Amino acid sequence: MTCRGRVTGGVVVLEKPDALPEGAEVKVEMIPRRNRARKGANGRDKLPKPAGTAKGLTRHCDAETEGLWQGLLRFAGTAKGLPPDMAENHDHYLYGTPKRKG
Repeated sequence: MTCRGRVTGGVVVLEKPDALPEGAEVKVEMIPRRNRARKGANGRDKLPKPAGTAKGLTRHCDAETEGLWQGLLRFAGTAKGLPPDMAENHDHYLYGTPKRKG
């Protein structure tokens, strides 16, 4: 059985509080932020807008997000001891997915 909820004040609050019997032992697994859908004003899922300057893309960042990206760029290329194909196969190294051929 899977129940969804959110952490509020250090306590897991289920979407449906009566979904589990009192005293039930549970295992909590966090959903990575990149997989969580965001809801738009109409209640439907919305995807984040692209934020880049690659060919064909325009900027959709607000000033705060732009500042965050600029701050993170200070760390680009500074990691030491990574595999030479880390950029291409980061999902393999992080999650164990098959390596990309190329």
